[in-house]
Amino acid sequence: MPLTDYEQSVIDDLERSLTREDPKLAQAFRTPSSPSYKRAIGVAVGILLGIAMLTLGFLMHQYLLTAAGFAVIFAAAAWAGNGRKAQVRQAEEVQYNNLAYQPKELATTNSTAANGRFMDRLEDRWNRRQSELG
Repeated sequence: MPLTDYEQSVIDDLERSLTREDPKLAQAFRTPSSPSYKRAIGVAVGILLGIAMLTLGFLMHQYLLTAAGFAVIFAAAAWAGNGRKAQVRQAEEVQYNNLAYQPKELATTNSTAANGRFMDRLEDRWNRRQSELG
């Protein structure tokens, strides 16, 4: 169901204010770019090519072709997993930057103390924004 012009303008205003107030958070919520679609298509083609090589090598009793087909499938699956790890790593970096912690500090701090400081920072940020708005 399409949005009305008023609803769309409200959403646009919210997006602009979020980008202005917290650009790192806005960046974290942006949709992935087109290379992820290109990666998915490449992985699908690689897996299909590997399956074809595997089947053809098995039917022709060419075990070297069968092994090559298996290698192509494995490489395509590894390429797919590598792209996902990069996205997760990038999201974790944004999360750490928003918390003003480095990953090493997160591992060494007491979790209850870290949660308390985190909540204090959130409350301070909330109070600052409320005072700025009026």
